[in-house]
Amino acid sequence: MKRQLASAKKLIEHLITWGEVTRFELSGIAGAQEWITTFENAGILHTAATEIWSLSPEFWSLLREEPEKAVRTALFQIPEYRGYLISILAEAVASAAKQGLYDEIEKWSGDELLPFLSVINRMLNEIEADGKRIIDQKADQIPALFASLSERQDNWDNWNQALLGRTARPQVTIQGADTGQGDSPRDTFPAQIKI
Repeated sequence: MKRQLASAKKLIEHLITWGEVTRFELSGIAGAQEWITTFENAGILHTAATEIWSLSPEFWSLLREEPEKAVRTALFQIPEYRGYLISILAEAVASAAKQGLYDEIEKWSGDELLPFLSVINRMLNEIEADGKRIIDQKADQIPALFASLSERQDNWDNWNQALLGRTARPQVTIQGADTGQGDSPRDTFPAQIKI
C-alpha cells in the first residue's frame, strides 16, 4: 500500500462530517479517489448513487467519533493492514506458547482472540504446512517463520507510525504479550479493529 495516508485521513474526515462524498468533492481532496475502491472493498463505503459514496451502515458509528479515532478505526479495516496486524497477534500467541503461557493463551482464545482465531489458525497452518510445528522450533526462529507470511511482505512502517505511534519490528510490537508483561493480547493489539 503505497498510497498516501494523508489523503485517506482527509477523506475519512470528510466522511465523518458529511456521511458521504461525491465525485466533485473527491476532486478537491488530493489522492482521495484512489481510496474509494479500497474503502468499498473494506466495507466502509458503498455506492449510494451514481458518483456518490456513503458510509456503510456498519460504519455510521464513525459519525460520532473524533477524527483521529475514526481514521484509525477505518484504516484498521483495510484487509491487507488488518492481516498484517493479525499476523503480529499470531506471532505473539506462538511466542507466548513457546514461553509456556498456556493458561493465558487458553483464556485469550475463548475471549479476546475469538474473533481472530480462524485467521490465526490459517496463518499457523500456512507456517506449519511442511509438518514442522512452530512450538517445536527455537524461540529465535519464530519471527523468521512469521516473516515468511504473505501478510508480512509489505512494509507498513508509515502506517504503524501514523496509527500505532511506532515503526518497530513486529517482535518489538508484541513485547507485552511475549514477555508475559501484558494481561492480554489487546495490550499490544489495536482495540479499534472492528470485529
